[in-house]
This record gives sequence, structure tokens and C-alpha cells, in this order.
Amino acid sequence: MLNNNNPLTLTDLVALWGAITGTVSLMIGIFTYFRDASKIKLEFKSGWQVKNSPQYDPNELYSSLTVSNIGRRPVTIVKAGYIFLKKNGGAILSDSMIYGSKELLEGKNVDFLLKEKDMDGLSEINYFVAYDAVGNTYKKFVSPIYSRFLYWLLHVTHVRRKTDVSPNN
Repeated sequence: MLNNNNPLTLTDLVALWGAITGTVSLMIGIFTYFRDASKIKLEFKSGWQVKNSPQYDPNELYSSLTVSNIGRRPVTIVKAGYIFLKKNGGAILSDSMIYGSKELLEGKNVDFLLKEKDMDGLSEINYFVAYDAVGNTYKKFVSPIYSRFLYWLLHVTHVRRKTDVSPNN
């Protein structure tokens, strides 16, 4: 190999060049993989009125869940909803079921509306969620981290147990 007495041979130079180009190619491949990964952003806003749409009552207040594709790859959103903080389960937003799957191309978004009076209250919601066609889950937490930790701790220590409802009772 490299020795002070022997000069670099052609084989040594080719091996060095191969190691350098191989490392650079690996770094570019890793960068491209993470750059092209699907990236979905969820944004929740409340207190909106919908005007000039026969589907929605203009006197009602609505909340909006916006699902945006900020990545480079198209993503198909199949449903959206929210998960409760203090109890098990959640709710599916009816707009996501009525209008079906939505393909989000690069830089596009879709809005899902729900009536605020039909919501259980923002303090009861842990996070909003969107599911894509391949099973990925995207979350937007709305509850404070300390309350999520408290209810997680209660759940793990089984202080807050799930009640069984059997048909025989």
C-alpha cells in the first residue's frame, strides 16, 4: 500500500479514486432518498364561516383541517379525523368519507370541514390525523405536551382502564 519508500502506483490511485466516487455517490443517494420522501403537513383552524356553498350552512361556524403535500412525491389521502385525549377512539371527518380519496401532488392541499358544534371540544382532542393510501399516518397535535404525557402515564399504569361492555350485563 502506501509506503514512504514506494511511490503511488496506478492501482493505488484507481482504488483511491473509486473510494472517493463511491462515497460521494452514496451521500448523493442518501440525500435524494430523504429529499424525495413524502412530507405531509396538517394545519387546523377554527371559527370559519362558509359562504356561497349550498352544502354548508352560512350561519354555522366550521373548523378546517388542511392537509398539504410539501414533499416532491404525490400522496393519496384516504381519510382524516381526530383522536381523543381522555378516552379511547376518535372520529372520522365526514368530508373525507363523502368526497373519497384525494391525490395531493407537489405543493397541493385539501381542506376537510367539520361543524364546531358537532366537535367534542378542542380540549378533548389529542391530535388530528390523516391517513394515506399506503398506510402512513400524519399527525397534528393540538393538546399540550404535559397533558399528553399525563394521560399516557395513566394509560400505561392502567389507572385509566378501558371499560368492557358485554351484552350479558
